[in-house]
Amino acid sequence: MPRISDIAVLDQPRQFTLCVRTQTSVHKLPELIGDSYRRMSDHLIDLNHYLADVPFVHFHNLDLRQPNMQNLEVEIGFPVIATLPGKADIQPSILPAQRVIFCMYLGPYRDMEPVYEEMIQWVANKGRRSAGNGYEYHYNSSQHPANELLTKVVMPVG
Repeated sequence: MPRISDIAVLDQPRQFTLCVRTQTSVHKLPELIGDSYRRMSDHLIDLNHYLADVPFVHFHNLDLRQPNMQNLEVEIGFPVIATLPGKADIQPSILPAQRVIFCMYLGPYRDMEPVYEEMIQWVANKGRRSAGNGYEYHYNSSQHPANELLTKVVMPVG
């Protein structure tokens, strides 16, 4: 049972971020996320700032029907307390205030697809509409055992 919470609605406030936005394949995603997290952490240290929440990955064009997902457009981000200066490909951004659904997932990232499918079905069953692609908030790193990875899965809804 990978989903460990109910699917619920939240009104998510606007959030300042530092992020790296790029295209990648699903196979290169773990390395890209790790590298981006390290570089953004170093940048925050240089700025004498800390995270305002846990890191996230926003999938701008996630399509579960595409098995290889070679051209994922992703935004790998750190929530921060205010607009902070960027450095190279690390740029300030803002996640908009929005209504979302979310659930908590425990387990390997590679096994998350059923959770997304369940959330999509939940949206349809409740008569809502999707308002964008998903976000994953990573509460621990891939250095933990795969069965202990804790992720909040978020989907904007209308």
